[in-house]
Amino acid sequence: MTAAGREARARMWPVYAGALVAGLQERFSREEAVTLARLLERLSAPEQA
Repeated sequence: MTAAGREARARMWPVYAGALVAGLQERFSREEAVTLARLLERLSAPEQA
């Protein structure tokens, strides 16, 4: 990602995060949300050989 891309992401993230919370918190239990967060974190981690 370029420096400009990182800056754009940093500026938009608060709005995006708020929309995610508003759109998802009613659909998932706390346990489901934790599971989803763990799965998404695995996607952002570098692949292991």
